[in-house]
Amino acid sequence: KNAKYYNRRRSNLSSTMQTSWINKAAYTKVFEYGYNDIIKRYAIPELNTFLQNVLMAQMAWHINKFMNSEAPEVLNRDEINIYINNISNIFKYIDIDIICNFKYCGITYKEQVGILGKFKKAQHLCNNVYVEEFDCDRKLMRIASFFSPDEDGKLEIFINGKQIESEFKKVRTYTFMGEPFVYENVVWIPFDYKSTYVIRANNKKTKIRVCKKWVWNSFSGSDINITNKNNIKQNIFNKIYKLHTKYDNAWVVMDRISVADDNGEHFYRYIMNNHKYINCYFILDKKSVDWNRLKKDGFNLIPYHSFRHLLLFIKAKYFISSQCDSNQLYIYKKYIGNNKFKFIFLQHGVIKDNMSNWLNKYNIDLFVTSTYDEYKSIAMNSQYKFSSKEVILTGLPRFDYLYKHRNENKNVITFMPTWRKNLVGGFSGSFTDNRKICKEFYSSNFAKSWKAVLHDKRLKQIYDEKGMSIVFWPHINMANYLDYFETPDFIKLGSYKIGNIQNNFIESSIFVTDYSSTAFDVAYIKRNIIYYQFDKDEFFNGSHTYTHGYFSYDNDGFGPVVTDVDGLFDVIYKIINKKFYINDIYKKRIE
Repeated sequence: KNAKYYNRRRSNLSSTMQTSWINKAAYTKVFEYGYNDIIKRYAIPELNTFLQNVLMAQMAWHINKFMNSEAPEVLNRDEINIYINNISNIFKYIDIDIICNFKYCGITYKEQVGILGKFKKAQHLCNNVYVEEFDCDRKLMRIASFFSPDEDGKLEIFINGKQIESEFKKVRTYTFMGEPFVYENVVWIPFDYKSTYVIRANNKKTKIRVCKKWVWNSFSGSDINITNKNNIKQNIFNKIYKLHTKYDNAWVVMDRISVADDNGEHFYRYIMNNHKYINCYFILDKKSVDWNRLKKDGFNLIPYHSFRHLLLFIKAKYFISSQCDSNQLYIYKKYIGNNKFKFIFLQHGVIKDNMSNWLNKYNIDLFVTSTYDEYKSIAMNSQYKFSSKEVILTGLPRFDYLYKHRNENKNVITFMPTWRKNLVGGFSGSFTDNRKICKEFYSSNFAKSWKAVLHDKRLKQIYDEKGMSIVFWPHINMANYLDYFETPDFIKLGSYKIGNIQNNFIESSIFVTDYSSTAFDVAYIKRNIIYYQFDKDEFFNGSHTYTHGYFSYDNDGFGPVVTDVDGLFDVIYKIINKKFYINDIYKKRIE
């Protein structure tokens, strides 16, 4: 009963557990000679309860792996169909009550509803609604229910006998292998301790979980027992909390741990120049090359991972950052418990792809967006957990600087590829944003493709004959690999540690990227953009942190998409020969 079981994993990711999902046999032979063989041998006349649970546990890994994820890249379309049919066939031999009562291997009520709807064409034996999240400042509570694509998902809410419609609501989508699997109704409604609430979901009798207690159909506000997430842990920090008042209700602003020059810095400058009365601080690693620059400009700097940083996190009203990382948000959790502050996510770019699997891990109180399509993709019916309650449409703080200097462009070609999750190591420590080296980088298609561009003789000809300056500025997460590219002397290496990325956008006449959202910054000041996408299929199939979103590079992009070096240089020459005139198609998309 008290035994602990561990899966063996290797640091080089070579164990069977770690490689199984990239092995075609996991989707073919394991089914043929494993699961299907069990059914052939023992499903006479039906599988016993034990074997049904064994198969349910195995299918749970597949459901969780590919819920809201792309199909496995090792399979072609026909093999994917066979794989899905095999899963569907296995569920024929698992009873509905087994599915409804299985609560292991990551299977919750949500997954149960999806499995029953997709593979059994049945509804759950229960009809659950969850009331477990609260916004005490705005006196709102979150209501959530789940339904399959074959159900209408109707959610009716009555407060003191009167039916209400919420201002903040959405339907969150969960997919399996790219197809709708289960939906979540998310509604925020007012709450107070004197009201009575009746909830009816899916036109059926409803079981409601309120603050970890189950009730039928209705509950009273007095049933709500909210544990204040803002309570400071009862230890020595309680005394600190009471004695120190300097940082009371502070606004804490940040970009990366080691680098500024992003939306956090631009937001702080705005506050410093326009709202001096706000008790505002900027957190940065004291070793950062930006430290002295910001100190000279009058920034109220606090060293990252210092005692003053800890005090700020205890006392702050808002934490405002362009980044969304655990080494910023939860650095002191083991000392002070849950954060007292509200987290405002400024973002460091425009979201165009589906980043829900990453961002849904975090509690974001205010989520900044820049375009209406971006706003819709996050706040409205989508895979994101956020709704119009959290998401606002304002634009990025750094856009103001870009617009002000938009006419200062020079003859510069900038190459700015984004990073790849599978080609960088983890953080080199708990209190840093520096990454470890990943050996797979050096033999990767990414490394070879960009090195081919930088060493192509046509690039040197453009530099010599056209008078163009050339800048190569890879994503900060790829900075450790700059030496690999053996960049020719005529190419300037851009770095967040020695240069200003906003000025580079402004100076560029031609901007080449693969998938980076920095293209939105450059489009905002109307520059020529080229997308060099030599690994499109691979990129959106698990090699990075996001999947396909609302934005089509071919149909919505701000410049042409090319897939090889020759195509890239053909477009560069065309743009130069046309004196940097932006094609009307792309100009319309930009505007």
